[in-house]
Amino acid sequence: MCRKVERALNRSFRCGEGLPVEIYDVHRLPEELWPELGRLRLVLVAGICLLALFLAPNARLELMVVLGFCTAGFVAVNLIAQKCPKERRPLIEAISMLFGLGLNTSLVVAGGGAKGTLVFLYLFPVFTYGFRLGGAAAYSSALINSLALLALLAVDWSSLVLSDGLAVGTVIGLMWIEAYAIDYIVRYITSQSEELAQLAWYDPLTGLLNRRALFLEMDRLLGSGVPFTLILLDLDGFKAANDQKGHLFGDEVLKTIAEKMVGVVNGEGKVARYGGDEFAVIAENGKERSQEIAESISQVIDAVGAEYGITLGVSSGLATTPDDAVTKEDLLCIADRRLYETKYLHR
Repeated sequence: MCRKVERALNRSFRCGEGLPVEIYDVHRLPEELWPELGRLRLVLVAGICLLALFLAPNARLELMVVLGFCTAGFVAVNLIAQKCPKERRPLIEAISMLFGLGLNTSLVVAGGGAKGTLVFLYLFPVFTYGFRLGGAAAYSSALINSLALLALLAVDWSSLVLSDGLAVGTVIGLMWIEAYAIDYIVRYITSQSEELAQLAWYDPLTGLLNRRALFLEMDRLLGSGVPFTLILLDLDGFKAANDQKGHLFGDEVLKTIAEKMVGVVNGEGKVARYGGDEFAVIAENGKERSQEIAESISQVIDAVGAEYGITLGVSSGLATTPDDAVTKEDLLCIADRRLYETKYLHR
């Protein structure tokens, strides 16, 4: 029996090696994009600093002081952002956006204001903020930078020609098109991530966690030191009913059982389909309460059998941390052994 568990572990982790333990967070772009986009920003700022040196002879001293202050603040905030906790990222990005606005505006003014050729610099923040935090950040950046450009346009209004106004209008239009495109791309990527997560972590028939997700959830709890009970369950009489009434009938029975099991556990743990007509429950409570859950599951499975007009039962095996075992392999082996001991008694 433990050999069967070992084969299952090996098979699942060959497929799932390197996958994140946080298996339910799919509403975001890949985490790798965060530092990559941060480094891209710093490279862009380095280029902007070189541009500032080129413009320095023609710029006022006070303007260059503002440019230096905004550049230093922008670099410092983005270096902090590389290591900051996820929950602080929106605040850090908002501060970065303000420093970036000051940096770009100083450069644009140094390059001639709304009449100059540097108004295109306002396009870059929409890209980096949008891909880092999603469509809302892209639209916010487009709005702030559009207002800055309109302010510059108002300041230089008396000396502008038609082509200058068209250039500024084009940049503003491109910013909003860019924000819309980024919003669409991010939404598409996150929707694809949701579909991939369903395939990777959930059983397609029942909607329960699959074996791989079960093992990773056990790893998470063992790593955090949270005590829990593993309940393995194997249906009795299902195979005969499935062979007699057909697989479509059997699928409906399994889906109903899965729904009832989730109702029994009711937030006290997680339910997984272990394979075929086998299920597993990770109950984050003591052995006594876990035994009550197992007994309640047995009762609802009896009721499902009566509902479908078949004879159904269930055998279960429990293993608790840290009393029974402290490793995933040992927990699975102990629960599996106790399951088969119970099944033998049911014969």
